[in-house]
Amino acid sequence: MPTFSTSETESSGSGRMAERIRPEKTPRQRVQKIWRNVRWAQSFPEETLAMESTEITPNFALRKIALLFETKKYDECATLIRRMNSVTLGNILAEVPLEVLYDSMPHSLSILEALYVKLFDKIDEEFPKEHIRTDLLVKRMVTCFAILAKSTDKNSNVYYPFCRNILRVVSSVEPGLRQQLRQKKKALDKCLKHLGQHGLVDSSGGSLMNLHDSLKLEIEKVENQYKTALQKLDELSLSAKHPMSSSITFGKAPTLVSHQRLMQLSRDEVESRLIKNRTVYNIIEPAITNQYLKKLIHILEKRIEYDKISMFHENELRKSCENLPEDAFMSTTLQHFSQGYAVIIRLLKEVAEEEEAPTEDEAPSSDEDIVSPVTHMDRMKTISNFNGLFTLKTNGLRPSIISGPFPFNSKSLNGTTNGYSRPIRHSFSHVNGHSLTNGHSHHHDNKMENLEKEVENLKLELETSRQEIKRLQEHEQELTDSFHFVTLNKCFMKLRENYAMF
Repeated sequence: MPTFSTSETESSGSGRMAERIRPEKTPRQRVQKIWRNVRWAQSFPEETLAMESTEITPNFALRKIALLFETKKYDECATLIRRMNSVTLGNILAEVPLEVLYDSMPHSLSILEALYVKLFDKIDEEFPKEHIRTDLLVKRMVTCFAILAKSTDKNSNVYYPFCRNILRVVSSVEPGLRQQLRQKKKALDKCLKHLGQHGLVDSSGGSLMNLHDSLKLEIEKVENQYKTALQKLDELSLSAKHPMSSSITFGKAPTLVSHQRLMQLSRDEVESRLIKNRTVYNIIEPAITNQYLKKLIHILEKRIEYDKISMFHENELRKSCENLPEDAFMSTTLQHFSQGYAVIIRLLKEVAEEEEAPTEDEAPSSDEDIVSPVTHMDRMKTISNFNGLFTLKTNGLRPSIISGPFPFNSKSLNGTTNGYSRPIRHSFSHVNGHSLTNGHSHHHDNKMENLEKEVENLKLELETSRQEIKRLQEHEQELTDSFHFVTLNKCFMKLRENYAMF
């Protein structure tokens, strides 16, 4: 046997170790690439499509849907759902992650379309709207189109066919969906309208200024009026320096204000009491009935309410879309979601079987600014009573345009009775029973004449009211002058008495 020395053995061992750890010159092929090159992996979807619907088991269908969804093969996943029979789809419906599909919009719209149409075609069972949560679907769909409106994606209309089929199913299950979306969009539009109406307001001086500055001026004015009223109460000795209350069970009886004492007043004492009370009233009444202060407080209240509503809607939108930045403009967010609601409403209108009748919710609300002097109710009343008379009051009279505690005579110059004008037959009643030529009746002149008479009656009534107001103001001025005269006369009498004593 050949013998090897120790040095030779060590050298040969080190050479073999070097050969073992020497890196390969040819790179290894990855397992994923090998898997992709396998023939059965490429033909797996085609084989699935070639399978009969009865051969697709629930476990296989669920695993296949998950695999196709994770690999972003949405069209193939939708095709698989369409090929499944109703029994298989009903068995896997509880295990399908619908919220994941909703969050993956708009890419998963084809899958949702196939799922909803397949479920709606199941005639033997009721549509499971509680399980699939149609409300969450519509909310995520609105969010999806709001994000697309924010990104200014011009290819968003490619998703409209899927949405139409989905909304056709949802509108059949939820008949009031369209009206609910209209109300939500109307609320967002109203918030957008009032979000920027925090500008200058009209002040009592006739100038425009900030709301809070105008409030400060009006409050200071009211404060001065109250101080003047307190000073006048002290001057007229109508109030004690330290007001005290009396009890009905114990203590001294208030003899000065007793009924027997008040029934023994003379004419001069009653007149003096009237003048003093009227003087205090004239000072306090403008402070209490400050129209500008009431108007400013009403504006402030409306701004608070609409800001609260805007914050509520913005918080709800943030819950449905968690990717909104904190520093985003609220108007931009509301505008994008309003556009999202508009897209869904338009698609619902396209798939609706018949046009819905206009409801009262579509009428302008009380807080909206109506440009036309004819209100919505007046227009509806005109249309409903086109061939007859207006619906008048129960007494057959039209109430006066000016309401107030003004004493009218039973028969005034303008023909009014107790503040009410004579009933005038409405002009539209002349249209009934007469032929029309080019949109005008032959009794057009009579109609215009009646309208002119009504306008003249209103002018006369207004002039009479102004004269009555002027007369009351003059009478009030006479009472004030007489009060000053009586006060000066009493002071003069006291001076004469003091002079006589000296």
